[in-house]
Amino acid sequence: MRAITLAVIALVVFPWGAAAQPPPPQSNGLVEFGKKTIGVFQKPVHPIVETVAPGGWLGAGMGYNTQKLWNNQAFASAKGVFTIRQYWNTQANVGLQGTRYRVESYARARDMKRLPVNGLGNSTVETDLTTFRLLDREVGGIGSVRFGAVAVGGRIESLWPELKRGESNDVPSFEERFSEETLPGLFAQPHFAHYQTFVNVDYPYDLNARGFTGGDYRLAFSYVRDGEQDLYSFRRLTGEVQQRIPGFRDDQRLTLHGLISTTYTAEGNRVPFYLQSTLGGAGAVRSFNDELIGTDGTKATLRGFPDLRFRGPHLLLLQAEYRWTVWGPIDATAFVDAGKVTLSRSDLDFTDLEHNYGASLSLMTGDATAVRVDVGFGGGEGTHVFFSIGPIFAQ
Repeated sequence: MRAITLAVIALVVFPWGAAAQPPPPQSNGLVEFGKKTIGVFQKPVHPIVETVAPGGWLGAGMGYNTQKLWNNQAFASAKGVFTIRQYWNTQANVGLQGTRYRVESYARARDMKRLPVNGLGNSTVETDLTTFRLLDREVGGIGSVRFGAVAVGGRIESLWPELKRGESNDVPSFEERFSEETLPGLFAQPHFAHYQTFVNVDYPYDLNARGFTGGDYRLAFSYVRDGEQDLYSFRRLTGEVQQRIPGFRDDQRLTLHGLISTTYTAEGNRVPFYLQSTLGGAGAVRSFNDELIGTDGTKATLRGFPDLRFRGPHLLLLQAEYRWTVWGPIDATAFVDAGKVTLSRSDLDFTDLEHNYGASLSLMTGDATAVRVDVGFGGGEGTHVFFSIGPIFAQ
C-alpha cells in the first residue's frame, strides 16, 4: 500500500505534460481522411471493429444503429462480429427513450472458446492457468426513470450458459485441473433468471458541463435464481464510484475510481465460477450484460496482470488515473490500480491488495476514445500490453 500511495502522490504533484504543450496539428489530408473514416462507422449500416472477450483477439462485422424512429423517441440496433480466433457475438436491441425515461429489450448470443481461469481467490498462481469455452445466451429488458441527476431502474434477464472444453493448444482445459469442489458450476449450467434494481447518479447531469469535473455513482442489487437445481442461486450487491477532479491545467484531470461487490448465498448454494466477479487486464465477460462505469475512458481493472487473472464471489478495486493532452488528439494517462477478490466477505478489506501501475496513450475523437493502448507492470507477473478499440468503432 505504501508504494501505491507514493505513486498516487507522484501523479498529482508531478503530472506529466505540465509544461507548455506544442500546438495542435493543423488540418491536413491525413486528418481529413481520419474524419471520413470515422464517418463511415457512424452511418446507420456500418462496419464494426471490436473484441468479443479475452482470448479472442480482434474481430470485425457489421452493425445497424438508428435513433430516428417514432419522432426520435424509438431506437434500434443490431450487430454481428466474428474474431480472428473464431469468437463470435450477435446482439439486437430495441427501445424507447424520452427526456425522463428509457426502456430497452435485448437479446444476445456469444461463443468464447479460450476464456482463462486460474481457480478462485487471490492466492491462485499464474502456472495454474486453464481455459474454458462459454456459449453465453440471454434475453432481457431494462428500464429507468430519471429525476434530474438520479436514475432509478430495474432489469430482468434470462440466461442460458453452456460450458465446453477450452480450445487452447498451450494450456489444459479447465476440467483437467479443477473439480466441482474447487470450481463450482464446473459440470452444471442451468437456466438462470436475473432480477436487478439500481440507482445511478450522474453529476453534473448536463453532459456538456461534465468534462473534467464531477462524478458518476452506481448502486445495484441483483438476485440470480437457478431455475432448475436450486444449487447456484445467489444475491449480489455492487457499489461503484467515479470521481473526476480538475488537474493543474485545463487539459488535465485526476480520476478516482472505486468498485466493491459482494455476494450472498443460501445454505447449500454456491456461486458458479463463470458468474463470479473478475479482476485483471482490460478485458471482461460480464455475463449479466451489466456495464461498469470504469475509470477514465476505460473499464480495465488490474492492468499489471492478464485478463480475468483473479476470480471470486467478492471484489474490491481502487484506481487513480491522471490524464493530460500530449499533442492534438493524443492523450496520455498514468495510473495505479489496486484490488483483490476473496472467497469470504470478512476478507473484503484493504489488506493484501494486488497492485500495479502503468501508462496509456489514447487517440481521441472529441471526448471519446477511438483507440487506446495500456501498458501495466509492477504486479510481479511481467509487463502486459492491452490494445482497446473505442465504442465509436463498435456500436
